[in-house]
Amino acid sequence: MLVEEDAGYMVYFPRGHAVRIPTMEGLEHYNLAQNGKLLRPNVINMSEWANPNSPIGRLMMAQDNEGRAGAMADMETLLIRMSTHQSGPRLMPEQFVERETA
Repeated sequence: MLVEEDAGYMVYFPRGHAVRIPTMEGLEHYNLAQNGKLLRPNVINMSEWANPNSPIGRLMMAQDNEGRAGAMADMETLLIRMSTHQSGPRLMPEQFVERETA
């Protein structure tokens, strides 16, 4: 049996794959929309090497160690913000300290 269905939304990823999400609620579940409106995606555009205002451009154009360290810290902050956007922060094994029970 065939059932007609709206096309929904195609979400394209930087590596070339895509996913069809049929409803706005699905987009909201993945934090791609909020209150029925599409959100601007968080993307690090690696093709902007020559743009001194982009995170990767600041890193590539830094002239000294201090500038590179600052740009790297900004890039790390951006990556952490993107990776924890939906799931929230997670403790790494080296951050977890087992406590003895008395």
